[in-house]
Amino acid sequence: DKLRAAIRDPQALHAVAKKGHERLLANFTWDIVGRKTEEVIWQSCGSSGSRGNGTMHCHKVAIVSNAYPPNAIGGAEIAVHQEAKLLQEQGLQVVIFAGELNNEGGRHCVREDSYEGISVRRVCLHSRDYSADFFNFYHGDVHRHFEDFLDANAPDVVHFHNLAGLSVSLIRAARRRGIRTFLTLHDHWAFCLKNTLLKHGTDVCRDHTRCADCLPFVSGGRWQNVPVSMRSSYLSYQLAAVDNFISPSRYLADAYSRAGIAKERIEVIDNPLKLEDFREVPRTEDPRIRFSFVGYLGAHKGVQTVVQALSLLNGHGPELLLNIVGDGGKRGMLEQQVEKLALGH
Repeated sequence: DKLRAAIRDPQALHAVAKKGHERLLANFTWDIVGRKTEEVIWQSCGSSGSRGNGTMHCHKVAIVSNAYPPNAIGGAEIAVHQEAKLLQEQGLQVVIFAGELNNEGGRHCVREDSYEGISVRRVCLHSRDYSADFFNFYHGDVHRHFEDFLDANAPDVVHFHNLAGLSVSLIRAARRRGIRTFLTLHDHWAFCLKNTLLKHGTDVCRDHTRCADCLPFVSGGRWQNVPVSMRSSYLSYQLAAVDNFISPSRYLADAYSRAGIAKERIEVIDNPLKLEDFREVPRTEDPRIRFSFVGYLGAHKGVQTVVQALSLLNGHGPELLLNIVGDGGKRGMLEQQVEKLALGH
């Protein structure tokens, strides 16, 4: 009903757009989100992390992610790098421990480099390390590399992001050294082995305790046919060692709260936008109402549903334009869908 009202009233649509732009500038720039993220770091440091009279006692942050630019899998890795740069600009020393997908390289071997001035230790991961069908939540070699990384860098805080493919045991490795830990929740991975809550086709899972409906057992190396309930228990045990969680949305925070993480342990901080990336986009006098999707083109994003909806509106009501910006496993299918539905215009 709101969409119908919007496309029938251009004046109201402009008012909504103006309101959205004001909200963007007030809440979603990197400066604003950066300050919020920095504040969580100080809180995570406790009293020793207080800046006091401009003195920073919490001076080194380690950031952990299962991928890192220039080898990004999705938007999470780009956000991780932007965070790292921003914290470095704030005067913190930042080091990165990251996975690197390379099926041709020696599995779990380590190399070091730097990316845009930030030191990165990369662990070679194979496709099966990331796969939900295998043990993508624990790898002993990766754990030992991370312990060496902690000993060499001695960070005050470790900020974990996506851990699938690395090892969720890294959390307690940091905790045992008395290092403060926090983790940003990017998807449903900690309680859904598929990340997406999709069971079969478009059926949405409503019960996070029924993982065995999708995959009863996981295997990997000498571990064969281990009940998937072990994964759930192990992740729950490791997450209990996290000091603070960050969620990019209230929706995801609520989902994790239902899965057993206390609400007061989760801070909601929106994902930011780098506005300068859009300043060169020309404004047009195109009278069509425009919708845009920007992101990874995976089945769980639902872009195919938007295209299908557009076909139902084709020829009925005002003319619409849909921009799809991104890449991913379903790009070819979406292109075929657009062609089949004659929506190329």
